[in-house]
Amino acid sequence: MEYLEMDITEPLFIDEDSFNFIIDKGCLDCVACSSENQGEGGEAEPTKIEKMITNIYKTLTPGGTYICISRGAPETRLIYLSNNSLNWTIETLKVQKRAPTLKNTGVQSSDIEAFDRIDTEPYIYVYICDKKY
Repeated sequence: MEYLEMDITEPLFIDEDSFNFIIDKGCLDCVACSSENQGEGGEAEPTKIEKMITNIYKTLTPGGTYICISRGAPETRLIYLSNNSLNWTIETLKVQKRAPTLKNTGVQSSDIEAFDRIDTEPYIYVYICDKKY
């Protein structure tokens, strides 16, 4: 297995239609929440998140699947994933978060309480995007 490090928001050095399956656990969230997720040349320029989604779509084979595990609710993610230039179907799953277990973790309950005040979303979302043939 070969690992490559690249910026998913920049042109990729990977052939189109290269992957049958792409899994993303938090990358879309990081790019979506980045202060750099702005077009540099005005409204017409795609944002970094749009470039990321386009690169993922290009590298997926027809019939391939992109699975995105995200903390972002559908109203904040589907605006990008549902772009008309992307010929794929999207299924959204909503998974209830479980309460953290502190036993033998070294994490203090006050740390969890502070995080809970910031993270009020009770769900994790899974977006399953199947590229059409």
